Amino acid sequence: MTEEEEEEEEEEEEEEEAHNMLQPNTISLALYDNPVGQLAWMGEKWIEWADIRAGQPPSLLTHNEILRSISLYYLTDSFMPSVYTYAQEPQFPYKEGIYRRARTDAPMLVSYFKYVIGFWPEDVLRMMGNLVSYRNHEFGGFFAGLENPPALVDDLREIRNFWTG
Repeated sequence: MTEEEEEEEEEEEEEEEAHNMLQPNTISLALYDNPVGQLAWMGEKWIEWADIRAGQPPSLLTHNEILRSISLYYLTDSFMPSVYTYAQEPQFPYKEGIYRRARTDAPMLVSYFKYVIGFWPEDVLRMMGNLVSYRNHEFGGFFAGLENPPALVDDLREIRNFWTG
């Protein structure tokens, strides 16, 4: 595959993802009563967005955990409302939308995990508000709470100190 073909394929994937995010009824109505469909659609994201070392310590993210989590979406009818959250910010905050957010003085701690799907540079985050800590972790991805619980807990404990004094 040529570089141009790769770029074209990447653009098509982004457009498809944007469509799903901005028109949530399509995917949510198609899958809300379909457990196998939810498993396929959500499971793909759990696997693609996770650290490639998922399931190895300290990660708790295994295929059983993915199945358990997706089952909860189905059994509690939570799939449809979960999809709507993505449609609430049509400018995608990690792109254009971040520049029009109101600045805040509240302490902000940002933790990045190696395989996270979105990235905000430190300079941009400083424009948004009171960035007190910016950390990059070498293990974990989008599902940091399952992929690197010790690092996430440490970061939450640190930010607690800014809120409790």
